Amino acid sequence: HCIRTLSGHQSWVTSVRFNPKTPTLASGSLDDTIRLWNLQTGLQLYKLPGHRRGVNEVEIGNGGQVLASCGDDDLVKVWNLSTAAQLHTLKGHMRDVNTVAISPSGLLLASGGEDRSIVLWKLDKGGLFKTLKGSAGIIKTLVFNPNEQLLISGGMDNKIRIWNLQKGEMVR
Repeated sequence: HCIRTLSGHQSWVTSVRFNPKTPTLASGSLDDTIRLWNLQTGLQLYKLPGHRRGVNEVEIGNGGQVLASCGDDDLVKVWNLSTAAQLHTLKGHMRDVNTVAISPSGLLLASGGEDRSIVLWKLDKGGLFKTLKGSAGIIKTLVFNPNEQLLISGGMDNKIRIWNLQKGEMVR
């Protein structure tokens, strides 16, 4: 049975993530906002209105301090969860950004979208690290493997691709 309903978004909720270090939850919505919730009380802690168009995904790093978001405004944003301050706005996609993934170490951020590209960013400085090309379809999901040597992408071409991050190329 449902133990709590968190209300506040004005449109579809597209993504939710638990914080691995604190009893909080992040949610992203097509109402252009990200909200942070206290899971113990159900109260909204912060509303982050950083995107100009719908938020497609939110991701929280393993350390529980950093949140990444992406949206239909072609942007990736990086936030400090303790202060709700925006750290970086990352520009590198030509169309909607559908997915973000933070590496297990918290050093890299990957983003993928409707421009069929995967962009790797240095999370600390917010700088472009590498762009991976070669996906025939729109990117819908990304995940790093535990040792951060590989990135796996899935998309609307019905394929899963495995990328070698050192070489910046597709291996399968």
